[in-house]
Amino acid sequence: MTKKKLPKMTHRGDLEIGPIKIPCYVLDDGRRVLGSRAMAEAMGKGEKSDSAQVARFAESKSISPYLEKGSIGAAIVKFKLGSGTAHGFEAEFLNKLCIATLRSRKNGDLHPSQAHIASACEDLLFAFAEIGIIALIDEATGFQAEREERALRMKFKVLLSLERGPDQNRFPPDIEQNIVRLKGWRPDCKQRGVGRILRQELYEKFPMAEGDLLPELDRLCPKIKPADPKKSEYRDGHFHQHFSEDVGTPMLEKHIEDFRKMLRDHKTWGSFERAWNNWLQTPGQTDMFDPEV
Repeated sequence: MTKKKLPKMTHRGDLEIGPIKIPCYVLDDGRRVLGSRAMAEAMGKGEKSDSAQVARFAESKSISPYLEKGSIGAAIVKFKLGSGTAHGFEAEFLNKLCIATLRSRKNGDLHPSQAHIASACEDLLFAFAEIGIIALIDEATGFQAEREERALRMKFKVLLSLERGPDQNRFPPDIEQNIVRLKGWRPDCKQRGVGRILRQELYEKFPMAEGDLLPELDRLCPKIKPADPKKSEYRDGHFHQHFSEDVGTPMLEKHIEDFRKMLRDHKTWGSFERAWNNWLQTPGQTDMFDPEV
């Protein structure tokens, strides 16, 4: 039988709650873990407590009815820490255990000797109620930046495609006509300027990936230097060909149509730009989905 591989710590830090510092870790499987001894101390169990004592408290008659069956054993985590191993609890279990303790006290089930633990649990819940324990641990361990990068990569994975799709013209002609009208350009010098506008207003301001999408599109569809130095750089394809068929392309089509309507409804470039930027900040335009990390 193959021995199960232990998860490994990738980030560590100290979660400061009042005067207590709880060692916290992010594992390579994505779980956030709290050091068991410091967690027990934070709950008022004393400095020499460990994961076994926390588990016994959770399994006691006054607490266990308020926890999901099997949640205690599932929350204990053994993981690699440097060259050795360590035990801890999944971070969200602390929140669940504190809530269970307070519910037990409210219903009169808590033993009088456990009253100080309920007070400590109350303090803990107040301490991380606003932000949430996962966010606190990610900040303490420095994992927050990596988490944001992972979320961005997940968005790109759903939104874009490495394979270039068919070259279908997705821009109705009146988009170009209205850009030229609002900018006051002469028709004979419009082409390059229209391309810059589309790059800036459509792709750079794409919903839910504003500012991040354009560099990725530049990577997928880079400029090519021709052998003849007298000729300008060009792209062997178009940005819209790299949007995924099931998610990215429908979102792009909606974005283009919103842009088109906004151009049509304004008489000056300044009024259009103000209205367009305000529209993009409207709830529901930018937070179209939030992939889990």
